[in-house]
Amino acid sequence: MKKRMEKYNSYIFTLGVLFLLILSYILRNRAIEEEKIKKEIEKYNEYADFYNKMPEEVLRDFQIYYLNNFSDKNKNFKKPETINLIEMNLMRQKLNSIEKNIEEMEIALSEEPEFKNIDKYIKEHVEAIKAEKRLALNILEYYEKGMYKEDSFDGGIFFHAMYINLTRENSEKYSIYVNIMKELIKREKEKEIKRLEKKKKTAAINMVLFIEKTEEFLKEVTLKEGSAYNKVKKIKVKREEMKIQYEKLKNVADNQIKKEKYSLDDYNEVRRYSKELMDISDEIIKKMEDGEDIFPVFYEFGKKYNQVINSYNVMIRNKKLENNGRRMLK
Repeated sequence: MKKRMEKYNSYIFTLGVLFLLILSYILRNRAIEEEKIKKEIEKYNEYADFYNKMPEEVLRDFQIYYLNNFSDKNKNFKKPETINLIEMNLMRQKLNSIEKNIEEMEIALSEEPEFKNIDKYIKEHVEAIKAEKRLALNILEYYEKGMYKEDSFDGGIFFHAMYINLTRENSEKYSIYVNIMKELIKREKEKEIKRLEKKKKTAAINMVLFIEKTEEFLKEVTLKEGSAYNKVKKIKVKREEMKIQYEKLKNVADNQIKKEKYSLDDYNEVRRYSKELMDISDEIIKKMEDGEDIFPVFYEFGKKYNQVINSYNVMIRNKKLENNGRRMLK
């Protein structure tokens, strides 16, 4: 009997050790997976942040300035009527302002995990931005230092040919970059929704889904297919879907927001901008029904949408994270 009890105790002990080993293995794998997800989110957030800041807009500002002053309507070089050093200095400051964004993006590109079939194209786009910025600064230096006086604008003609060719090439790369980012944003958003649903994060889910429904509304408004009547009908459907999701966002309880560790002030700011977005969407539909020009109000809708996105991203940055992150949106 004693031997039988010893054997039984030994068996129980072995089972206990085995259970602990299995539990340890599961927890270790779960920790590894969580760390992998965290790194993926952090890298994605860097990409989204770069995309949102749109350093390309600074390059477009320079392009408009350059073509207005140094190019004819056929993009052939023309001698400038005047050299405004103050304007050039402002352009230089603008171009230099994107350097930090570029450096942060280069760091993000070098980090793990690798985004297969994505990192390569984003890197090409960043290199294109660097090359265009460098050439723009060289052009400014040429005129700021009065070099055109020494070579009778030969350098200006040379720089012009380089600039026109480079911006044409970079325009193609930018189109690829935008499409790649749209696919990445879509993929990461779907992953995020699944994670949030699994963890029952209703405050976060309702924000993400409202933004998703807003994007669908935007897409429907910009489509140029079908009759005016059918277009308005489809837009109204998308507007109703927005409204349903907005009501869910509006009705999230304060304790749920705090439970998910969001700032109540930040969350309410997202809701405030979302309400304003809903009001503008009503105006768009009314103007379409009356056959009026929607561009001014649609422009306001776009600005307000960006405020929703920016306030969402600020809220995510402000959130105190422990073991996992949250994907930023575009």
